[in-house]
Amino acid sequence: YVFMADTNMAVNFDFNAMLQEHIASGADVTMAYHEYTLPESALSNSDVDKDLYYAFEIEDGRITDIHVNPTEGVQNLSMNYMVMERELMIKLVSEAFARGLPHFIRDVLWAQRNELNLHAYKYEGYVSRIWSIPSYFEENMKLLDDENLDALFSGNTIYTKVRDDMPAKYGLNSAVSNSLVADGCVIDGEVKNSVLSVNVTVKEGAQVSYSVLMPGAVVEEGAVVQYAILGENAVVAKGAKVGSAPETAEDP
Repeated sequence: YVFMADTNMAVNFDFNAMLQEHIASGADVTMAYHEYTLPESALSNSDVDKDLYYAFEIEDGRITDIHVNPTEGVQNLSMNYMVMERELMIKLVSEAFARGLPHFIRDVLWAQRNELNLHAYKYEGYVSRIWSIPSYFEENMKLLDDENLDALFSGNTIYTKVRDDMPAKYGLNSAVSNSLVADGCVIDGEVKNSVLSVNVTVKEGAQVSYSVLMPGAVVEEGAVVQYAILGENAVVAKGAKVGSAPETAEDP
């Protein structure tokens, strides 16, 4: 069997459970979905030719139709996770390549929905779905809520790259509240309602709020960062200001 999966979601997903249901159903292809109300960040950034997402019509566990980029309401939204036999995948991909069909779900599976047995696998756990830069920011902010954080990480063990680094260091004048701070950070300023990746430095007198800082970012003395995303190894100079609060920002 072969699994296919997109990488724009953070989810604690049990592929073994999906595989067992696939085998038991006797389906050709099993596709995972979750019930989801489409956010404004998805609708406003959707391009029907580039940013495709799919919703299923389901009857007795079988996918009977697939809708491309639906625009309203609660949807049986595809997670773009699927499992099938290796030989079938090779056959479908080879045929699609020969015909110049670029989209596997839209051009291949949907076109053969009456010939293939497409089984729907419902996932009911927490899903953090990244549609765009604004949604990346929103999903990071959601993880500051303990309920969401626990929902994502309290299931199966999640394995990541091993990093042997020192714990985060907090200076005597630091002030940190409601934030996720990774290993290797050095905090001497103020941080609130933010997500800090590894090896971030916030120097004395600096203020970081409602922001996401990538690995190695540095906020110098007296600088202010709010409602912003700082890239890897970015440096905010002494006394500089980056970002603005929602009342004044066009796209916070």
